[in-house]
Amino acid sequence: AEVVLADGTLKICSLDEPDLFWCIRGGCGNFGVVTRFTFKLYPFDQRIPSLQRVHMPIPYLMPSRDAILKNFRDNCEADMPRNITPILIMTPFPLIEVYTATNKGDTLEMLEPYKKFGKPVDEPHGMRDYIHECSWDILGPKSDQCLSDAYYPTSALLGGLPDEACDIIAKFHASMPEKSSLILYQLGGAAADVPKDATSVYHRDGKYWLVIAAGWSTTSWFSSAASNRE
Repeated sequence: AEVVLADGTLKICSLDEPDLFWCIRGGCGNFGVVTRFTFKLYPFDQRIPSLQRVHMPIPYLMPSRDAILKNFRDNCEADMPRNITPILIMTPFPLIEVYTATNKGDTLEMLEPYKKFGKPVDEPHGMRDYIHECSWDILGPKSDQCLSDAYYPTSALLGGLPDEACDIIAKFHASMPEKSSLILYQLGGAAADVPKDATSVYHRDGKYWLVIAAGWSTTSWFSSAASNRE
């Protein structure tokens, strides 16, 4: 990488500059301005197998929030192949499981084991475009039920998801404000193969990443009051 330091010095940052090279790989923006970098690229199929399962946690009729969350955790921890990427999206009412397979030659049949739980109200599956999958079109063209208007995200790395943690998350989700969301990612895989001290991204042993997106309407009193204060 080509890096301009605070004093204007231009550095070609590589293994020849081990400290700076260590810092810029995850150390935020306090070490200089990266003006050029080189990535090692790998071939990748843009069309990938995708499975989405939409759950409505209606009491006595459908699995509870707690049961859906624990099933997702059990799927993640039951020797899930590394080429399967799972995400659980917890919107104010529906919970959406997303499973994608990312290796060359992967097929929809590889996602069949994740179709056994619950009574989803919708279960779209097929070959999807990777770019669309990353752009959250699962939430609709406008995402107007979840991530539209204004929202403030925060997150936490979790070392695991014991039953107690699942109970707390499910309880919070049941009273979550409108337009807010919880998004749960499984971590690990190739990122965890890198030694913890190899870069400034240290917490490679995290098992899950929980994103909390607190949202509100831009026409709400809170937004108007904030604008008035500004």
